[in-house]
Amino acid sequence: MDKHLLKWHSSDSLHPVFICGNIERGSNMGKCDGYLMLSDMDGTLLTPEGTVSERNRTAIDAFVAEGGRFSVATGRTRHTAWSRIGDLAINSPGIILNGGAVCDFSTNTMLYERCFQLNEIGACVSEMLKQFPDAGVIAFEAHRNAILAGCEWVDMEPEEERAWYSRVGMADLGVRIYKVIFIASVECVAIMREWVSGQPEAAILDMVLASENCLELLPKGVSKGSALNWLHTYLGISAERTIAIGDYENDAEMLRVAGIAAAPENAHPDILALADYVVAHHKNDAVADLLDKLFGIS
Repeated sequence: MDKHLLKWHSSDSLHPVFICGNIERGSNMGKCDGYLMLSDMDGTLLTPEGTVSERNRTAIDAFVAEGGRFSVATGRTRHTAWSRIGDLAINSPGIILNGGAVCDFSTNTMLYERCFQLNEIGACVSEMLKQFPDAGVIAFEAHRNAILAGCEWVDMEPEEERAWYSRVGMADLGVRIYKVIFIASVECVAIMREWVSGQPEAAILDMVLASENCLELLPKGVSKGSALNWLHTYLGISAERTIAIGDYENDAEMLRVAGIAAAPENAHPDILALADYVVAHHKNDAVADLLDKLFGIS
């Protein structure tokens, strides 16, 4: 069966109620019943200014009111994600840290986690700080984004997000690290990727680009796709009833896992090639455009 036809089928099972964003929703309520939708944030759900447009907000509210489950799949932490989406109709756990965790935003708890031990990755990160001194470097811990070098742009972030960043040294890091990101020029990122491939630690990590100048080191097997597979089991929702939208390399595995894959027109060409639906640019309400195409929500 063409998976695009699946969008009109009704749900076969009941699922719990989640309370988030001051909106309470259940299932079996309408034409979106039984569907889970996950959206990337930066470059997809959010505008270029980092906000959620009114049209996207209204469309998500309508999707949830019709029985759908909505959340995000982002490289952000639960804290920096929630600062942007806390007033949306989030009624499902979401994927954070590019698949390093699944968070129940309604209780602010982690349901699933995968991370490095510092002794597994510390030597590689220390050497990269020496080899690439101009790169910005952040190690993501459970309750802190530890800035190891550069990243002056953090000072321009909203105050509620800046509070989660701290400038520290390697010796100050905790034992558990979800991911490490390196921000540099496109040329430097390509060199870093090749350099890491030749290190012993390459056997225990995966590398992914969150943007053309941001290289992320994740534990082996961690991706938005692997987290989505876990979420399917947790929620009792099949892949065929999952809608995913994203714009860059770190979204690729999620789009491959989802039954319905979409990308905004600003997405990387490789991501556009994975999409069943190419929708409006993220500056022109990509999520609302997708919901209009799938369910007639406008």
